[in-house]
Amino acid sequence: MEFISTDPLGTLGEISELKIWEKIKEAFAKREGYAYWRYPLFSEVPGQVGKYREPDILIVDKELGLIIIEVKGCYFNQIKQINGLLWSMTENFYTNQMYPVSQANKQMDDLLRYCDKQLELQDKVTSRILIGLPRIEREKWEAKFSNLPAAPPVICSNDLGAATLLKIIRNTPSIRPGGSLNDQQWKLLLGVVAGHSNDKYVWVQDNNTLLEVSHRKGVLDKVESTLFEMDILQEQLGKQIPPGPQRIRGIAGSGKTVILAQRAAHLHLKYPEWNIAFIFFTRSLYDQVRREVDRWLQRFSNERVTLEDAKNKIQILHAWGANEEEGFYSQFKKKLNLPSILDFQLKGSPTEKLAQLYCRILNHQPPIKPCYDAILIDEGQDLVVNEPLKFEERQPIYWLAWQTLRPTSSEKPHLRRLYWAYDEFQSLDALIVPEYKELFGRDLAEILIGRSAGVKYEGNILKSAVMRCCYRTPGNILVAAFALGTGLLRPRGRLSRFGKEDLKNNGFMMRGDLRSNNSLIQIWRNAENCKNPVSELWKKPSIEFQTFKDRQEEVYALVQKVIEAKNTGFKLDRHLMVICLGDKDKVQIQQKRIIEGLVQADISFFIPGSQGINQADFAENQNFFETKGNPSLFWMENAITLTGIHRAKGNEAFWVFISGLENIKEDNPQLRNQLFVAMTRTKGWLWISGLELEQQKTLYEEVRQAIQSNGRVEFRNRVDVEQL
Repeated sequence: MEFISTDPLGTLGEISELKIWEKIKEAFAKREGYAYWRYPLFSEVPGQVGKYREPDILIVDKELGLIIIEVKGCYFNQIKQINGLLWSMTENFYTNQMYPVSQANKQMDDLLRYCDKQLELQDKVTSRILIGLPRIEREKWEAKFSNLPAAPPVICSNDLGAATLLKIIRNTPSIRPGGSLNDQQWKLLLGVVAGHSNDKYVWVQDNNTLLEVSHRKGVLDKVESTLFEMDILQEQLGKQIPPGPQRIRGIAGSGKTVILAQRAAHLHLKYPEWNIAFIFFTRSLYDQVRREVDRWLQRFSNERVTLEDAKNKIQILHAWGANEEEGFYSQFKKKLNLPSILDFQLKGSPTEKLAQLYCRILNHQPPIKPCYDAILIDEGQDLVVNEPLKFEERQPIYWLAWQTLRPTSSEKPHLRRLYWAYDEFQSLDALIVPEYKELFGRDLAEILIGRSAGVKYEGNILKSAVMRCCYRTPGNILVAAFALGTGLLRPRGRLSRFGKEDLKNNGFMMRGDLRSNNSLIQIWRNAENCKNPVSELWKKPSIEFQTFKDRQEEVYALVQKVIEAKNTGFKLDRHLMVICLGDKDKVQIQQKRIIEGLVQADISFFIPGSQGINQADFAENQNFFETKGNPSLFWMENAITLTGIHRAKGNEAFWVFISGLENIKEDNPQLRNQLFVAMTRTKGWLWISGLELEQQKTLYEEVRQAIQSNGRVEFRNRVDVEQL
């Protein structure tokens, strides 16, 4: 069984819970399932209007079903009387009255309500509740309370041996009897507990049902109804609240945004008075982030709290912000009454311009006062800059976030709740890995994560986590994208330095010796790190690559593919996406030609940041503060999104069309990274196209080799030191 502490245990009020929690871990260690200390499902506390609380201990056991244990740290003489469901307490207890059985019943009812939304689980899940009394002996309890009509099943201080504890739980009458769960139902129950199911019936991924489907829409329907099996690391990271900083790194599509959204929702429901900021770099992610945070707020509150309800406490902030929508930078600009600075007055990439503005805030006197209790940063790889733009050897954006955070406690002023996630190999500008020392300086990094500090917080909560499993992109496409993004197949050698450990951290398997020049290397991904079943369901090629003599030919072929997809049941929005590669000017030229083709075919399009459907105002070329449309939107209903790479980051579609491959210089790591990012936007299929140019023959041959490798790339180990 896996055991998840969602918050560090150890405060005075938790000593009693800790006693039972540790014994539960002993008693259930060899059983199949999950156990949570403080599972995040917040139910109203009986007798306390407006107060909500999560279960103390939730056990999900394949044989025994759902078990909730409500722990009360009272002594025997602190219980004056039990009258029905009401427990009257003495004055030296923290409350005069409580309803522990009603509280546990309410929590179980809320959880079973989610189970019952799944047809295969209706009336199938056995459930039990118990009251944990680790400071009361069973003999005293039974002498006074066991004969009461509403006497609850209890766990007393002398019941905490592993065998005794398991026997008591097994013999506790169920409040709603169910039946034995088959493997399919068990996977479904775990998915419900993880919170990844919805109100519809879902098909749980099962190798026995992964049969080949003859058309793409059939595959899409199966994938959309798939409930992925519970991932223990994802479950821990999503539901835990670290007491200090935490770094989450991983491959594209590994679920980092989902984890941060879960945590933001959990933080708000547990500490509703806290100020929380969720910061990200790609402006077109506003809608996605808001949807995800709102979904988890509703899930954890039993549909009681929405993002609209929490908007004064949870801020969803673009790293910049603009006139019509506040961001992390723009709010401090207003607070400090800084002069208006348009981005075109600054030098460098968007990240570098932003860093220059953040340095101005950090240099401001008086300094910014702490105003947040927790900050979550997504797309952390896009918020780092090279040495000349750092602030006192620290990354300015992270350091400003750190300065605006209140310490976790007065006893540990060096700890602050800053959580950041970044995608490996996905920065379009800097190629720096945002390590602790890179963000906070060596001295603070040593305090936070040095040898004496350890790699975990109390409660087995990691300070740094690596997400190896990819849920978005099929394995064969991810391997091809990695090979092309890093230049593995280049005759002159790869354009990225990495070692065996880096590959392992990103979920890749390797055969060969990277320390030996010119040695033969193989790279692939195991099934356990590839959760997208498309490559198993679809036996035909999932990547198509074509070259054309001119743009007109390319556009015609692309539009025919879009028509094919539309006619077979794909939605234009969210199912399909067109990405144009290259710099802003080249992207705009491509977009104009593609728009002409789409208009002739009577297909609606949307350019993120434009004023609406079929509006060709090319928001890609506008600066951050001068946008005519709504740059926070990436999709419009019944229109295919046509975008450049910067706005595509963080978004996804089932079928992605990539145009303009000829704009990727084969010896340029940043431009190759554009291709990697574009390829990893897909959840199913890719169509890649480029113009037939003599100077691109080498790159095009790499693309063909990567596609033909079918998920297992073989190359000679060489590093192009000159280009690096």
